[in-house]
Amino acid sequence: MKRVDKRPWLAGLAIAALILSVVVGCSGVSQSQDGSVSSSSNDTTVQTTWSPDVDCTTCHATEASSMSDSACLVSKHVAQGVTCTTCHDDSDALATAHEDMATAKTPTRLKKTTVDESICLDCHDKTELAAATADVTVCTDSQGTTVNPHDLPVNDDHAAITCIDCHEMHSTDTADTLAPEKCISCHHAKVYQCHTCHD
Repeated sequence: MKRVDKRPWLAGLAIAALILSVVVGCSGVSQSQDGSVSSSSNDTTVQTTWSPDVDCTTCHATEASSMSDSACLVSKHVAQGVTCTTCHDDSDALATAHEDMATAKTPTRLKKTTVDESICLDCHDKTELAAATADVTVCTDSQGTTVNPHDLPVNDDHAAITCIDCHEMHSTDTADTLAPEKCISCHHAKVYQCHTCHD
């Protein structure tokens, strides 16, 4: 008596694996001696290891679109010749953050790197900023106390605040919105004077 194989899916799986191996084998994926992997398709090469000269916009589409969006602060900086690595210059942290570039993970916002305030202050003078925002009232608490966002009282908590806390380059949110939010993230009752909430 002839035995009938009750596992036709196994044959289908074998055929699919064969087709996949042929497609992948011809897809143009190559690995260099340094371990980096690149994929070329239609004469377009996509580098899958990070380096300071890689085109960040290949993966970071949201940030790329913000660079030409006049509502985003980054567009004004790009017009002055600023590039991704002008601000994102921590090569070691960026290399670590991009270790799994060759996987299918979707790139997300940079969380493992920071933009050092000194980069901003290379072009923006702190004294001039304080003078220019002396009359700004966006940082006014519920008691009517107004502080200059570029001339905060000196203390350890304020020392931790950096430019990008209020000036998000790739967002349409403005400092007028972000600065007061930063203030009330610590001044929980929207009162800037400490030790006034409880007797």
